[in-house]
Amino acid sequence: RRLALAAEETGVTALVLRIDAEPVPSAAETRWRVAAAPSAPLPGNAPGQTSFALTLLRRRAGPDGQAWRLMWDRDRGIFGDAGDERHHEEQRSGDGGAALSGAELPLPADRPAADHAARSVGGRK
Repeated sequence: RRLALAAEETGVTALVLRIDAEPVPSAAETRWRVAAAPSAPLPGNAPGQTSFALTLLRRRAGPDGQAWRLMWDRDRGIFGDAGDERHHEEQRSGDGGAALSGAELPLPADRPAADHAARSVGGRK
């Protein structure tokens, strides 16, 4: 409850992630379920962009039970609507510029990528 009040007072978003936890009463404004979802295949039947199924389980200030499908577009560094057929057509035709494989890691969506020398691996720099 104190975390929720502090977040509201300062205007920041607070997320508490509980992996494989049993639902229990809390002071949270919303409760979500996030799960992996099938992706649209790329040319050659290669796996497509990483997709997620989001379900709003509880919402204090409004309706709950809504669901969304999002996909992570690693080339643009953003989440998009997995139901957007235009984007799926770009992926299938190859016009989206997505490589079928490579050694690149996705960039963070909320901050600039770290300098290669400053990246930490396994908790060590």
